[in-house]
Amino acid sequence: MAAVTAAVVGAGTALYSANRAKSQQKDAQKFAREQMEQLDPFAEYRPEFAKQLSALAKDPSSIKDSASYKARLQAAERTMASQGYTGSGNALVAAAEAGAAAYQQEFDNLSVLSGATQGQGARASAYGTAAGAQSNANDNYLSSLAGVGNNLTNLASMFGNNSGSTATASTGGWGAFTPNTGGFNAGVGGG
Repeated sequence: MAAVTAAVVGAGTALYSANRAKSQQKDAQKFAREQMEQLDPFAEYRPEFAKQLSALAKDPSSIKDSASYKARLQAAERTMASQGYTGSGNALVAAAEAGAAAYQQEFDNLSVLSGATQGQGARASAYGTAAGAQSNANDNYLSSLAGVGNNLTNLASMFGNNSGSTATASTGGWGAFTPNTGGFNAGVGGG
């Protein structure tokens, strides 16, 4: 009777462990989502900057409407005027350089803000951490299910023995469980 009690308690403990492991799986999934969200708290704003970047790439002349371009052009004009180069080739070169610098700065800023330059290393690291937690939770769950199976096998062994003297697995008849082979024996008769 003590062996039956121990097997029933063992099965109950294994079921409890399986339930806790399932809870750990859910916690690991939640952890993974949180890790990914924390990596990019600016994510909700990125689509707008991606649209602006796309528009700038499609129409580079749109930079002329930006405050950065106007400020750089004005600064170049003032510099050329202070040096006596108003209307000269040097002024045209300075204006072209100001426009190119404004475009490049705007393009770089929008690339960063849209997430286009965001490295994958941090995301991969967070995903790896979350995947590890998920894997551990899965292993715990499968292990606890195996414990349930082992305890049920012990119970079946105790009640499947015709002699009643020792707790060994039944090896004959239809559907007798044979734990040493890891499955059910569907053979007829036994031996």
